[in-house]
Amino acid sequence: MYYWVSERMSCCKECRKKPWPYLIALTFSIAIAYMTWLTMGVTDLSRMTRYWISVSAFLVFGSVMLGYLLCCISRHCDEDNHHR
Repeated sequence: MYYWVSERMSCCKECRKKPWPYLIALTFSIAIAYMTWLTMGVTDLSRMTRYWISVSAFLVFGSVMLGYLLCCISRHCDEDNHHR
């Protein structure tokens, strides 16, 4: 059921150390937080409320992207038969 967290899905150090997938996830998370900030800017919410909503959007989206990213890296590493 939880295939992405199983021991079989671990990846090698070479695949885990590539920086560009993490930079893409960080860029997308920053973009989502910025769009959330802009969207909240047209409401009557206080500046601090908008800040915390944007931070929570960054953290939630970043966590989901990181989980998806690690799952995909593990799957591709397993399909390419890299050494562990």
